[in-house]
Amino acid sequence: MQEDLRRELHQQRQIATKVFGKKECLHPAAPKFCNGNIVRAHTVQRRGALSLIAEDGHVLTLELNPDMANGRLIEAQRIGISRASTFTGFCSTHDKQLFAPIEDHPLQLIRRHAFLLAYRSLSRERFGKSRLTELIPASEAAGITSAEFTDEMEHELDPVKNDLAIFDEMGNAILRNNYSGTRFYAIEFNSVPEIMCSGATYVIYDFDGNMIRNSMREEPFDIITLTLLPFGNGHGVAVFAWYGRSNVNRKFIKSLHKVPKRDIPNILVRFLFYNFENMFFSPTWWDNLPETAKGNLLNLFEYRAFHNTEPEPFYDLRPDGNSYVNWNVVGKRKNNLGL
Repeated sequence: MQEDLRRELHQQRQIATKVFGKKECLHPAAPKFCNGNIVRAHTVQRRGALSLIAEDGHVLTLELNPDMANGRLIEAQRIGISRASTFTGFCSTHDKQLFAPIEDHPLQLIRRHAFLLAYRSLSRERFGKSRLTELIPASEAAGITSAEFTDEMEHELDPVKNDLAIFDEMGNAILRNNYSGTRFYAIEFNSVPEIMCSGATYVIYDFDGNMIRNSMREEPFDIITLTLLPFGNGHGVAVFAWYGRSNVNRKFIKSLHKVPKRDIPNILVRFLFYNFENMFFSPTWWDNLPETAKGNLLNLFEYRAFHNTEPEPFYDLRPDGNSYVNWNVVGKRKNNLGL
């Protein structure tokens, strides 16, 4: 039975590699002015970000382990920083033009820069959801799709229509050069983070453990993005951002704003491992974590990745007694949130 599962996982990974290797430009003006080739666009910068935590040009990320070594479906694997965080979702012209303000200049905690961080995260999310719609029939055609796999993929696609609407609104904002619909909340740390991330998710519970969405299907999902990067001179920053009004996201950030500063770094790490796969971290940091702390983080990641029931059960974001990082909060910046 386990050998059959291994075989299916290997086949699914091969199909996914092919499907997710497709190329397109997601810029709102595309295909107009697409004068360059489709590139491997970075969602987390290679220079000045991934390079700061890399060893021999490599970082770690969590990936599916079809052989289930150590009894786990997920393991930390090395990846070169030239490939880490990339996807084939922009042509070279639009990638360079659109993200120049945050790639070629110091990141600022202002509305436009928060918008671009969010749009970059959502672009990858949009690209991935489009590929998932192709992955299901491709897996069925190969005769390897289990009922559990199909349920999981369809569950992932449930909120995609609302994602597309938000993505289109943000595309129109780019064409108008108007970023006034951006909301963001930034937390500055006193050191470069050993973990870097660019992702998007939906929140069900706040940092007090309260359910802030009554049902998985009761209302349109309000997507929120999180980018964790170096910032300034030897600091780091976590930027939560979304576009348009969202009572759910505002409640979520309001609960985070009340968390004692000493607790924020460690609960943020737990939030990252529960919600995001486009995450990269220092090999030394991971190797030096106690085994119990590693196990807790892997459990969080595996639970979210392979859990597909509805409604989603409670997950606790509060401190769990582990010290994952040694960052200290040195500042917060909120925009148009009324906290």
